[in-house]
Amino acid sequence: MAIEVKVPKDIKEYKEKIMFGMTIKQLITLLIAIGVNIALAFLFITVYGLEMNSISWVMILVSLPILSFGWVRRNELSFFAFLQILLKYHSDPNRLEKQDDV
Repeated sequence: MAIEVKVPKDIKEYKEKIMFGMTIKQLITLLIAIGVNIALAFLFITVYGLEMNSISWVMILVSLPILSFGWVRRNELSFFAFLQILLKYHSDPNRLEKQDDV
């Protein structure tokens, strides 16, 4: 006779928090975004002589795609898995297109 225990469905969605309530994936993407932003700021200030006020907008636009790999989930898929499916769908040569009957 086997003993069965019901496990809640949301137990699969548990992610271990490492620091500041972030998972390791979120922490790594945050560190990558910070590194890229520091490099961009150094490049634009020293090479092009721009002010930090105008560079901050570039930093935000560059950081959003990087940070989305850590935080964004679409249809229970990570952003990376969703992008793979999306790119495969749009690059498939056998995809059926709607044709008008004339």
